[in-house]
Amino acid sequence: MAAPSRSRAFFLELVLDLVVFALCAIISMQVFFEARMTSNQSAALSHMTIEAQIIAETFKAKDGDAEAIALAVRAMNSSSASGSVIVIEKGELITIYYDRDFKLTTKDAASYRIECAIDGSGPVKIAHITVHDRTKEIFSLEVRDYVPGHSVRGGGV
Repeated sequence: MAAPSRSRAFFLELVLDLVVFALCAIISMQVFFEARMTSNQSAALSHMTIEAQIIAETFKAKDGDAEAIALAVRAMNSSSASGSVIVIEKGELITIYYDRDFKLTTKDAASYRIECAIDGSGPVKIAHITVHDRTKEIFSLEVRDYVPGHSVRGGGV
């Protein structure tokens, strides 16, 4: 009778070991999934930060001209979809839509958008550049540029 008792104890120990192993595997999978999500979010933030910096430099190079900025951004992303949308509202707000692969896209297919609001009619123009995902703002920066040819009193040179 001692032999069946020993095999039951072994079987019970084996089952308990498998349960503990399964719990550890579930916890590990959860941790790996969260790490991957954090990595993807970090990569997206990094890429969109670079896009915002490119727009900021373009703002400075084009002296704050919204049309010129939009044309330059479109030219830099010429491999993107032909139906992509860069919206300019009132000559002061540029909205650029990106898909999840960071290519220009339409508003409906966008995962990210960058808004560049341009202020200032005098010698200093200011751009407020904001990066959004589908639900919230994830990054913003402000750029100032001195535009030659304007006097401080508002008259042209």
